[in-house]
Amino acid sequence: MSRQDKRRDVAAPRAADQDRGAAQALRRRAEKLLQGGTAQAAEHQSLASMSPAAIGEMLHELRVHQIELEMQNDELRRRQLELDTARARYFDIYDLAPVAYCTLSEAGLIIEANLAAASLLGVSRSALVRQRISRFIVKADQDVFYLHRKRLQRTGEPQTCELRMARDDGTPFWGHLEAAAAQEADGSTVLRMVISDVSQRRHAETELRIAAVAFESQQSMMVIDAAGIVLRVNRAFTEITGYGAEEVVGKPPGLLQPGLHDGDFFLAMRDTIDRVGGWQGETWDRRKNGEVYPVWLSVSAVWPLIAVSAITSRRITTSRNARRRNARSRLWPSSII
Repeated sequence: MSRQDKRRDVAAPRAADQDRGAAQALRRRAEKLLQGGTAQAAEHQSLASMSPAAIGEMLHELRVHQIELEMQNDELRRRQLELDTARARYFDIYDLAPVAYCTLSEAGLIIEANLAAASLLGVSRSALVRQRISRFIVKADQDVFYLHRKRLQRTGEPQTCELRMARDDGTPFWGHLEAAAAQEADGSTVLRMVISDVSQRRHAETELRIAAVAFESQQSMMVIDAAGIVLRVNRAFTEITGYGAEEVVGKPPGLLQPGLHDGDFFLAMRDTIDRVGGWQGETWDRRKNGEVYPVWLSVSAVWPLIAVSAITSRRITTSRNARRRNARSRLWPSSII
């Protein structure tokens, strides 16, 4: 046996003795704490003096207490499961909603945004966080949002506004903002906001305003439905024909015709309208007082409606020849519609 082997044989029992000594020292410290005049020491001494029946009763109480703790633990697990389910439902409602939702700080910083908001603004969700919402608002409408936010903070009532916004790539759109103030768990106030792209509606409203202005122009106009019934006329129509709106709305437009066009004329007109969506040409109209006058007629079909506009024409100067060519016509048939 070498010296190294002898040293290992001697060292091994010595290490074992050290481990046993450490364990004994730890036990002595624990016993000292237990017997150190504390409530635990008093409890230890009382246990030593208790009868077996009393100890059995205490063990029963401990078991009951243990069962109560297990029941409470089961309840906590159940509530945790409900909380996880609620969080998953919140993810479905908030993150996967088709409407853009975001949460802003009082200073207008984006704290949280859902997938629809990120898609609408053209930025990833992570890149949206801590961005100012004003970054996506057209400079000329920054004051609109400032007043909107201040009004919300001052009144605490939900507020709405519409302003021009721009996506990350610069594409403009009209945004409809609905915001409400909310209180966070730490007491801070945040703004819950819904952003909707209303560009199509704004465009339609603009087109309607333009159409309304055009309809009330100096040019005589009327709108007819697919059944050939007059729905609306403008002021110029009344001034030129002498018929008030109440006299023509709900009726076919044949009362304007002096009977100078035959059926083939109107069949050709109808065929053109069906093929190309409109018709233009010279024709004759009759005023309420019976006067016959030439007009340049423009018919535009936007199914199921047809707009008819008439401009007094000076290109027809001789009514006699027209009467000879079209003597067979009696009324303006509704079949042109």
